[in-house]
Amino acid sequence: MNSCQMAYLAKAISSEGLRHPVPEIKLPAAKTTCRSIDDAFLWMCWGDLLKVAEWLAGVSPELLGKLTARVRDDVRELMLSAVGLCQYARVTRQEDLYAEARNTLWNMIRLVRLLKDEEGLYVSAIYGRMFDMEAPLEELGGFWTGERRTASIESMLGMGDTPAAPLLTDEQIQNAVTEYLAGQESWIRERYQNRFGNTVPVRRNGEGYECIGPGGHWVPTENPRHIMFSEIQLWREAALCAAAPHTLDCSWAKRGCAPADLDGSGVVDSSDHALLNEKWERFGPGAGCGMANSGCEGADLDGNGVLNDEDRNYMTAAQGCRK
Repeated sequence: MNSCQMAYLAKAISSEGLRHPVPEIKLPAAKTTCRSIDDAFLWMCWGDLLKVAEWLAGVSPELLGKLTARVRDDVRELMLSAVGLCQYARVTRQEDLYAEARNTLWNMIRLVRLLKDEEGLYVSAIYGRMFDMEAPLEELGGFWTGERRTASIESMLGMGDTPAAPLLTDEQIQNAVTEYLAGQESWIRERYQNRFGNTVPVRRNGEGYECIGPGGHWVPTENPRHIMFSEIQLWREAALCAAAPHTLDCSWAKRGCAPADLDGSGVVDSSDHALLNEKWERFGPGAGCGMANSGCEGADLDGNGVLNDEDRNYMTAAQGCRK
């Protein structure tokens, strides 16, 4: 599988930019040349791969799953590049380029749907909605996948200080380096060998470590106390706020935390929720909120002049927000 979508996106965001018809781009590492945005594998385009996948899905879904198991992450990365090309063409107002990039993205989305994995269906629905493609709301699952990811990221805010990691012996360090290099590509191992030879570039030094610095001299190195976080993706759904507000309306976010902090404590919490409920009972759903009643005494959180479920949703979304 080549990476033509990435190559064209790289050219698009370069100083030269990208124009239609797209030029040929050579990929020396893959020993191939990209001739269109839809190029996928050898002489095949994504449209061709889609036809093969559709046939396999009909005769042997299990075989399709096995053949694509190891490339699903790659497909999603290339799909993201196609998304970038669509957005680039939209921003630069190039209709022909947009049509070509959108066609490739649509081919990818339909192929990913055939694979029926949860993550693929979710991101496909987001991308489809961004560019006016057929994308049932059910595939977004009420944004549960995004909510789960956001909750995981937010949980890190409550993490306490971590202690320094236990010191390793020189033997343990060497074993770790050897194991790491064994899983790397040959060119990485070659560069390591040329730089360090048979010398492990990190070693114990009393109650700490030292490593080989840029000048080839041993220099003190702190014992890390960090915890590794990986595969953290920022809020991918945010693009829908601008590209497809009919799918995800984020207009309330522009108003920030202040409207929901009804008690003025600086934090939106259960106390504010209770105050909103009290005002809801007093004014009633559908009540007009204006200057005469101070916006239903602040309960009209979204400022649309009416007390309704949107105000309750605003309060729910703002829980934990700090001014």
